[in-house]
Amino acid sequence: MTEQDAKYLRMTTEPVPRLILEMAVPTILSMLVTNLYNLADTFFIGQTNTQSTAALGVVFPFMSLIQAVSFFFGHGSGNYISRQLGARQPGNATTMAVSGLVYSMAVIAVAAILGLLFCDPVLMAMGSTGTILPYARPYFIYILLGAPFISGSFVLNNQMRLQGNASLAMVGILSGALLNIVLDPVFIFGLGMGVSGAGLATFISQAVCFGIMLKMSFLSGGVGIHLKEFRLSSSILKEITAGGLPSLFRQGLMATVLLTAILTSVCLLIARPLPYWLGGGEDIAGDASLYFSLYAMSLPVYQIGMLSSSMLKCSGNMRVPSIMSIMMCVLDVVFNFLLIFHARTYNVM
Repeated sequence: MTEQDAKYLRMTTEPVPRLILEMAVPTILSMLVTNLYNLADTFFIGQTNTQSTAALGVVFPFMSLIQAVSFFFGHGSGNYISRQLGARQPGNATTMAVSGLVYSMAVIAVAAILGLLFCDPVLMAMGSTGTILPYARPYFIYILLGAPFISGSFVLNNQMRLQGNASLAMVGILSGALLNIVLDPVFIFGLGMGVSGAGLATFISQAVCFGIMLKMSFLSGGVGIHLKEFRLSSSILKEITAGGLPSLFRQGLMATVLLTAILTSVCLLIARPLPYWLGGGEDIAGDASLYFSLYAMSLPVYQIGMLSSSMLKCSGNMRVPSIMSIMMCVLDVVFNFLLIFHARTYNVM
């Protein structure tokens, strides 16, 4: 009996409650670990200066956008892979796995190239100020260089989970996060690189994470990534879109929420005298730290929302998750604006 046959037997005969627990716990942990990259960078950079902390807040929406595109391709391809494995069609699953990965990394690579060409205008559009820009630029460049690896890791993570290899996916993501935590203080303080060191640490750890997950995709009955099976096909894109669109709405609008929070701070800074605005990175840094903290505390509730959305998507209901995601993020945008505006009212007026 092959590993794929054994995996099929386990997924179709094991009691459902036990199977859910085996899949859910590693999935929740891997989702929590994913956020350790930003939390670790924020923790160590927060001990340097406010401009560097503000730089992280400016770049964070772009990282959320990478996650949104990656989840679109990862969930879209992963849903199809799981169905094909259930139908005993591993060839179709293999083709979708490599195609979904290549599509995602190609899209993100194009975005990264554009970001490198128009680095300063993009950062200013995301809410950077004159004093924050010198700190945001080097961090953003490292994130752009590592963007294809970040995307690839997210896609592989989702594909592996939807093949029933949630524990392997968790190990792969955890290895990169732990490496990032180790490298951050070495580069930031040991080598004196500051915010640039945080970006370099993220780049290296994400590249290593991608390599580990690429290797793990072949283990425990996984379909693996075979470049020769790549296909540029409208039918494949249609399947990815059908399964991944709700995730794109949810994650993409989360990036909009973050961008709204930062731009709200910038708008309120503009209302102040020019000398204060030129040196006012403290407000954006404070808002970035506040949002990172609130985001971390809201993760359990967010996971429940993702669970219900995933159950609806896997049952073939794509419309309801999309509507739920849009409503949730519109409310979140309004909440962020009111929260920051209220916190700044007495200082601005």
